[in-house]
Amino acid sequence: ERPETVAAGNFDPNVGGDEIMVVRKVVAGESSANTDTRVVIYKQTTTTGDGSQWTEHSAKNFSDAWERIAVANVNGAGGDEVALVADGAKVEAYQPDQNWRKIFEYGSDCRPPKDAAFGQYFAGGPLELLMVKRQKCSNSSIQPSFQVFTWNGTTNVYNDADNPAAVEKFEPEPQTVFTGDVNGNGDDEATMIRNLPDGTTNPRRLFVRGNGTDQIAQDFIDGLPL
Repeated sequence: ERPETVAAGNFDPNVGGDEIMVVRKVVAGESSANTDTRVVIYKQTTTTGDGSQWTEHSAKNFSDAWERIAVANVNGAGGDEVALVADGAKVEAYQPDQNWRKIFEYGSDCRPPKDAAFGQYFAGGPLELLMVKRQKCSNSSIQPSFQVFTWNGTTNVYNDADNPAAVEKFEPEPQTVFTGDVNGNGDDEATMIRNLPDGTTNPRRLFVRGNGTDQIAQDFIDGLPL
């Protein structure tokens, strides 16, 4: 089966270089009941490989069709973590090197997720998980479409989806979120992009947000008209 999406990350620290993660349809002999998608991690066959020889390292079947992947080493230990996004359905995050231990889950019919990313949104400590969602049910209250979740060092999972550490409402909502240290102060900012209809007056499509103490150009806070 052809890949639906791919990513790279250090899923096996014992092997030199990064591993490759592939999301694809299941094939005969791989599927059990109610599974549709298989996530496979490939690694080099030797610890000092040249990139020419690969083998399957780990795999897991899912009932969801994952369309986006975010990868990062959240807590600075072991292999990388991964967040999987089924657009308009759910976000789940896992530790593949811990037998695919689940560390976050969110799904909603009225506020389905659009995208997720890892980043050092708050200075120091493990990375945060950032998520953007959209409003789907017209009869429900407008809820924050941008949310940030912190790592719980006691349970070693992200805090519950009902308890984000930072939120903001956008209307219309962003479709994409990614992180980076825009201002060079040592923590990450969140950059979000949203679609707007052609002909929209002053179409502010790109926004940047920080943790409250970041110095961000006002144009990025207000949104760039792109």
